[in-house]
Amino acid sequence: MKAVAESPMSSYNMVRASFLLVNYNMLGIVTRCVKSIEERLPAGDSSEILIADNGSDPQYKLPANFAEAHPRVRTISCENRGWIDALNRLFPLAKGKYVVVMHPDVGFENGCLERMFAFLENHADFGIVAPNLYYPDGVPNRISICFPTLKSDSGLLMNTICRGLLRRNVVRDEVLWDRSEDALVDSVVSVCMVIRRELMDKIGRIDPRLVVYYGNDYLCAKARRLGYRVCYLRDAKAIHFQRYTPKDLYGGSKDMSYKTSSIPAAPRMRADYMIFLGSLYPRWKVFGFRIIATLEDVVALIGALKAFRSRSGDVDHLWASIRVLWGGRVPGY
Repeated sequence: MKAVAESPMSSYNMVRASFLLVNYNMLGIVTRCVKSIEERLPAGDSSEILIADNGSDPQYKLPANFAEAHPRVRTISCENRGWIDALNRLFPLAKGKYVVVMHPDVGFENGCLERMFAFLENHADFGIVAPNLYYPDGVPNRISICFPTLKSDSGLLMNTICRGLLRRNVVRDEVLWDRSEDALVDSVVSVCMVIRRELMDKIGRIDPRLVVYYGNDYLCAKARRLGYRVCYLRDAKAIHFQRYTPKDLYGGSKDMSYKTSSIPAAPRMRADYMIFLGSLYPRWKVFGFRIIATLEDVVALIGALKAFRSRSGDVDHLWASIRVLWGGRVPGY
C-alpha cells in the first residue's frame, strides 16, 4: 500500500483536485466511491485520492494492493479518533488546487465535478461549493441553507411535541433549498464539498474539539468570516446512497446506526453541536440552544418510555444525550 509522504504546499498547483476519504469499516463503500471518482475524471487528469484508514477492523482495512489497483490513491493509517481528526491529518498532505471533502457513500453524475471546478475557477469570491444531492430513487436530499438559530431550533422542538400529540408538524422548522436555481447559503453538508485551496490554507484545519459532526459548518463559518461565499450548484448532481447502501457494506458497525435510526440525535452529535455553536455564537445564545436541545430530547425520551421501546436502547441513548448537553461524558469516547 502506498503511504503518503508530506510534500511542500507550493506543489499543489501540479494536482487538479485532492479527494479526501475516510475509511472506518466501510471497505465496500470506499471501493465503490473510488471507482466512481475514477470514472468521472478525464484521461490524463492529475487529481489524487487520499484515504485515511481510520482504525478499521482488520477485515475492513484497505488491502495492501489497493493503491496498485488504483494509481491515484494514496493512503495513511491512523488510530480512530473520529472523522474530524482523520480529515485534519489529510489536509496538509493534499496537493490539489481544489480539496474535495466527501463521504464515501457518494457517486458523481456526468459533469458534476467539472461544473463545481469551473464555478470556482470563474468566481473568485466563492470559497466552497457543493453539488445537488439526490438519493438513488431520484428523491432530492433535504438541504437546509441556513445556520441554526434559536427560532429555527424552537421550531424543531415545537414539531417534536406536535408530532407526538397531533401526528404532524405545525412549524416550518428549516429554510430548505427549493432547487429553482443555485443557492447562496450559510453552509453546505459534509456529504460532498469542494474547497478552494487558498481558503483551506488560510483555515488550516477543523477545530480538533469536534470529533465526528459539524466539521462542514465549521469550515463554512470560517470561509464566510474570511470574506468568501458558499453555495450549492443546481446543475452539478451527485447521488447520495446513505440509507440505500446495504448495511453489510458498513461492516455491520453500530457507529453507522445514525443513518437509519429514528432517534433525534446521538450523544456525540449533541456534543459536537454545542462545540460548533460555541464557535459561532455568544455564550448566552449557546445556553438557549442547550435548553431547547434538552427539551427536545426529554420529549423524545417520554415518547420512548410510553412506547415501551427501552429494550431497543432508545431510553439509554436519549438519557445519554441529555447528560452530554450538560457536560456529561459521551459514551464510547
